[in-house]
Amino acid sequence: MTNFILDTPINTTINTSINKIDIEVIELILHKNATISIRCYNNNEFIKHINYTLTETEYNLWGTNDNYIENLAKAKLSILL
Repeated sequence: MTNFILDTPINTTINTSINKIDIEVIELILHKNATISIRCYNNNEFIKHINYTLTETEYNLWGTNDNYIENLAKAKLSILL
C-alpha cells in the first residue's frame, strides 16, 4: 500500500476533508483492468474506504506510470464521496 499527502484537501458530502489517502492494488487482471483500494484519512483519522475498478481504457492509460493511478484516485474521490 502506498499513501499520499494531498496538496489540496478534498471536501466530501460527509462534511469533512480528506488530507491523506492510501492506495493499494487489490486485484489485477492482465490486459483488462485492476481494482484499487482507496483509504481516506483526515489528520490520520480514518474516514472512508472505497474500492474502484479501473475501466479497460484507464488500465491501458496507466501503463508504467504510477502517478496516473494517484491522479485518477484523487479525481474519482471528488466524484465518489
